[in-house]
Amino acid sequence: MRGRGPVQTLAGSPTMVGAITTLIVIVAVFLAYNANQGLPFVPTYRVSVEIENASRLTNNNEVRIGGHRVGVVESIEAIRPQESASAQSQTAATDGDVAGVGSPDEVLARLNLKLDETAKPLPQDSRFRVRYRSAFGLKYLEITRGEGPPAPEGFVFPSEQTIPQTEFDDINNTFDPETRENSRTNLEGFGNAFASRGTSLNQAIEAL
Repeated sequence: MRGRGPVQTLAGSPTMVGAITTLIVIVAVFLAYNANQGLPFVPTYRVSVEIENASRLTNNNEVRIGGHRVGVVESIEAIRPQESASAQSQTAATDGDVAGVGSPDEVLARLNLKLDETAKPLPQDSRFRVRYRSAFGLKYLEITRGEGPPAPEGFVFPSEQTIPQTEFDDINNTFDPETRENSRTNLEGFGNAFASRGTSLNQAIEAL
């Protein structure tokens, strides 16, 4: 009579079957929880970009090139222009002068990006723009590749290469209380001017 193999021994033990099932479930939940941040042990390409306004942009927002997802925003930190100038002087591949430092009270947002290897390397003259993904305010970072020298790992793109984005709040703020009051006054004035004037207008057009 042949002995039982290792697989049969494990399959015949309810304790081992339960332990293996639990381990598989834990690994699956871990991978699903970290799916937005990228799978573990997968090589990535990390760079940073500075922008003047990171409003409503959060961690794990998508980064896209030509509409294709190439990574995520790993973290966001607030920096001073002095820190920005220091980072540019350390990471710039050319020997050009560093841009002037702004006001001490000014604050920039530095987006630390975790990109796929397929996006490597980004040209140093690439352009960045925060765009709306939906009407509910969800955003993503759009990259327009340039044609300059490649940016090494850890390169910091300055805020001068960021294209400003019009916010929904800016559009709503166009109609401030004074503007709304003037619009109502004009509408009422024009409405009263043309009220019951249909026959007169027809006669004027006919005479002309």
